[in-house]
Amino acid sequence: MKQINYPGGIFAVVALVFSSLFTLAGAAHAQVYMTKHGHVQFVSHSTLEDFTGKSDYLVGRINLADSTVQFYIDLTTVSTGVRLRDEHMQEEYLQTDKYPFAQFSGKIVSSFNPASADTQQVTVKGTFKVHNVSHVITVSGKVKISPQKLYVYAAWPVKLGDYNIRIPQVLFMKVSPTQAVSISTTLDRTKNDKSSKP
Repeated sequence: MKQINYPGGIFAVVALVFSSLFTLAGAAHAQVYMTKHGHVQFVSHSTLEDFTGKSDYLVGRINLADSTVQFYIDLTTVSTGVRLRDEHMQEEYLQTDKYPFAQFSGKIVSSFNPASADTQQVTVKGTFKVHNVSHVITVSGKVKISPQKLYVYAAWPVKLGDYNIRIPQVLFMKVSPTQAVSISTTLDRTKNDKSSKP
């Protein structure tokens, strides 16, 4: 498996997102946060116009006890606002009939203070898989914790060629080989988390 390191601040979902975002010491902070409606988007630059694909169906789980983070997105829920373009993207390039999901699974490799209410920079490392191709990536993100919620943002570049995704080109329009992907979501602490307090 190929190792790819990306500079901090450009994790752009999905990320498959994603995104293991914590390093914690002690069972006192054994908390699990989940979401089924996180936001993921990609920005694509082309010779004629830029366009954005979005979905609010990012599914994620972060366990503060072991610093693990998992995210996945059903790629058929991603929309650019143009139906015909979406159909071409899903059928011809992403091939969602064969590979419907993008996913990330990893762990936090930087320090994180669960007692702080400040926004914190974190670094995560894990496996990002899309189009049935997996690579290990290292990504920087931002995290903010509250008693019942966890806020996460991360962004990184995805090089289509690295994942055997053909670069769309129609007549005079040529799409950039690198897509800017980002995730932003609020995760709720699970009710069955034994460390939760009313």
